[in-house]
Amino acid sequence: MLFSLEILSLLVWRKYRPLSLYSFTFLIRCLDLLLIFLFLRILGKSLRFLGFTHFKRGIIYGGIGLFLLGLGIWGIREIPFFSRGRDFLRFSPSSPSLSFWKMLLITSTLPPFTEEVLFRGIFLEYLMERMNFLSSALLSSLLFALLHSPGYSFFPLIPFLGGLVFALLKEKSGSLWAPILFHSLGNALLLSFPYILSV
Repeated sequence: MLFSLEILSLLVWRKYRPLSLYSFTFLIRCLDLLLIFLFLRILGKSLRFLGFTHFKRGIIYGGIGLFLLGLGIWGIREIPFFSRGRDFLRFSPSSPSLSFWKMLLITSTLPPFTEEVLFRGIFLEYLMERMNFLSSALLSSLLFALLHSPGYSFFPLIPFLGGLVFALLKEKSGSLWAPILFHSLGNALLLSFPYILSV
């Protein structure tokens, strides 16, 4: 049901574009969150059912992942292609605008939280009851990437790879906190990429 809502909302946004993509995504994630809590209430389940366990281990795994991502982004500055494309997100590297801060807040809070609950807390777990981890991770990451396709003119490779990393973090840590932390702060890091390049 939630996945059908995601597809429907994506089609509505593509056709009518009632708000910016970021604002629309934020509103849809609010609705997702309400539906997820309704789903848990109907099933009589707690947040532990979704993977909200092992908080400390989740934070450690998420932190290690972020450290590695940060090293990768810092290292990529030396690649000529990226050093020329500092404005690929259409922001001025010299001073972040108000819209940048709004986008940073939106992309780093509720959407990563609800996406992780939906894709790693519900969907990945559902698939893992029926197939092995690798197949489950690939399928859930593919769907995660396709739902992120409005922001890309080609197959959204970054969300697909991100989905695989999120699934691996969830599997290895046994906690949904690891992919939530990595996704939230990873979004902030990627959005700040042009400013990092300018340092």
